Amino acid sequence: MNLTFAEIASIVGAETWKGEERPVSGVSIDTRTLKPGMLFFALQGQTDGHLYVKDAISRGAVGVVVSREWESRQEENISGNILAVDDPLHGLHRLASHIRKTCDIPVVAVTGSNGKTTTKEMIACVLQIRYRVLKNQGNLNNHIGLPLSLCRLNAQAETAVFELGANHFGEIHTLSRLAQPTHGVITNIGKAHIGYFGDLEGVLRAKSEMLDFLSNGRVFLNGDDALLRRVVNRVRLTHTFGFSKLCDLRGEPLPSDERGCPRMKVSGHVFRLNIPGRHHLYNALAALAVGDAFGLSLDEMAVRLNQFSPVEKRSVLMVVNGVKLIDDTYNSNPSSAAASIDTLKELPVSGRRIAVFGDMLELGDCGPKEHRILGMLIVQAGLDSLFGLGPLMRITVNAAREGGMKSAWHYSDPVKLARDLADYVRPGDGLCVKGSRSMHLDEVVNTLKEKESSQPGV
Repeated sequence: MNLTFAEIASIVGAETWKGEERPVSGVSIDTRTLKPGMLFFALQGQTDGHLYVKDAISRGAVGVVVSREWESRQEENISGNILAVDDPLHGLHRLASHIRKTCDIPVVAVTGSNGKTTTKEMIACVLQIRYRVLKNQGNLNNHIGLPLSLCRLNAQAETAVFELGANHFGEIHTLSRLAQPTHGVITNIGKAHIGYFGDLEGVLRAKSEMLDFLSNGRVFLNGDDALLRRVVNRVRLTHTFGFSKLCDLRGEPLPSDERGCPRMKVSGHVFRLNIPGRHHLYNALAALAVGDAFGLSLDEMAVRLNQFSPVEKRSVLMVVNGVKLIDDTYNSNPSSAAASIDTLKELPVSGRRIAVFGDMLELGDCGPKEHRILGMLIVQAGLDSLFGLGPLMRITVNAAREGGMKSAWHYSDPVKLARDLADYVRPGDGLCVKGSRSMHLDEVVNTLKEKESSQPGV
């Protein structure tokens, strides 16, 4: 970060500041990960960052950004550099916006209902063939995570790839204003957060807010998504990807490999992914479309994507005690859950196919209906067993039983589910564990792993 403390004070809106001029190495909002030389922003969220101001200074923060209201209430002087502003979050946004405007590099923004993180990682993977790429760490994709990512921009970055997430109208607009993308990708329009957006039309409107900032840029849309095809003409330089004849970049699906990982052919080049689920082919096509716009060849992108590894807790395929396990415990919604059912259905196993699903959240009034549909889809797919966790999953389990599935059980406790599941599975089975992360289904995966490590001779 090539800014002086005085310059940052002006940028974030601190009319005066207490302390001395010192170099700033980066920004932080969490004292647990703060490194000496960083500037600490005391944000208010589930916890009040002002409670950790002294801790930040003791850990070597070069300074702290606090609210004027909080500072006015302090009866004792606080040692260290203090920047008092109206709102520390707004100050963080101002700093991120300033840094972005001073970095004249291409920025690829990725949004959509499903596949954002994997698509972002795949795009970064192919662009790294030729460029030094900065990307969001994990899924730091909201009004806090994105500005933190933007503050990491420096002279070494030659391009950046940022994921933009939202569950309310106007949020993609805010994030796009900060990121100022030169390239934009919308993966699909699905039912994620539909409880806030009302319906699929609302989801389309929310995700399309990014297009307002790309009038002079390039846009990449899933051409097989009927809703996205309605906004193809919003931006002049729009490219579509998919499997239909209407798409500019067209893939031809091939049979999956012996692991159940998908393959496709694009302009004569065969692509093999190391991640189960045919829906990930769309993520790969998005990456190929962006890479092509950056001048990369299909030959070199094929090599990189064939080596791509999935992000933790997102369609990670592993074998535990002879059981093929798909760990997809980061998030869940009706669209991604349906894709997981298809993935499990196609997974090559000699034993049973077992779905372990947790509640899909943020669906509002649609929640009960969507969970009932999920149970019906599980039966239609011919899966053998269902373990459901959470109050809404009771609806899914009941729907599956009504559809004729005898091996369907509901749980309220992830620990008990994990124990019962560990006793139930046997070598040769296929297992998909999926749910919103607050359902703690990652504990189920960990229990299965621990059972393997405790086996004699392992």
